[in-house]
Amino acid sequence: MNEGNLTPRPLDEIYDQDESTAALMPPLLPDLSFKSIWDSDMIEKFYDPSGRKKWRCMHCNESWFEYNATKALSHVVGTGRDIGACKGSIANKYRQAYNELYVSKNGSRELKQQFQAKIQQDWDSTDGRTLAYYSEAKSAGKDQFPVLRLI
Repeated sequence: MNEGNLTPRPLDEIYDQDESTAALMPPLLPDLSFKSIWDSDMIEKFYDPSGRKKWRCMHCNESWFEYNATKALSHVVGTGRDIGACKGSIANKYRQAYNELYVSKNGSRELKQQFQAKIQQDWDSTDGRTLAYYSEAKSAGKDQFPVLRLI
């Protein structure tokens, strides 16, 4: 062993990956994936002594009244409007799972907002063309307007 060299060696150099040393290696944790923030074992739903619904973030040990999945997810992701960001230590596996859940939940909301904005833009465009048509017809002195067929 080189006593003067403090450079860490890769684990595969230290342990040959055979059956005798495989037991010495820590097992790899599976990737986390949540369909709801309540699927996380680090977000706990419970009732206080007076029977009110509460939830607790096990990363920072803070608790809040009423079950609110949006606030719970915003808390751990750190994007909350009405709730503070988690000040606890969140492991990377959890952080990644929370971020993926946040994107999946808010991605569909953003697509819906984009779709609604497109519809509004189309209506505004149609209204503008209609007003322009009637303004031109009125300035030409026509008293009766033909029915405008929208395409």
